[in-house]
Amino acid sequence: MSEYQKSYEKALKLWDELEGVIKEEPFGETAKCPMHPYHYFQLSQVCNFKVMNGNTYTEYLEKWRSRKN
Repeated sequence: MSEYQKSYEKALKLWDELEGVIKEEPFGETAKCPMHPYHYFQLSQVCNFKVMNGNTYTEYLEKWRSRKN
């Protein structure tokens, strides 16, 4: 399994274990829920996305939580 695949699997596990959020369709970011890992990994291909939103899904979740609070 590649590092990318491992990272994605870890992100999916984090998503499944999220508590205190309202997961809405189609799992885009809202004030009540971070974006689904699928969207994060798609957007991570955009220039500077990771700089603004976190280099990993874990970092993204931390930044989302800090914006939420």
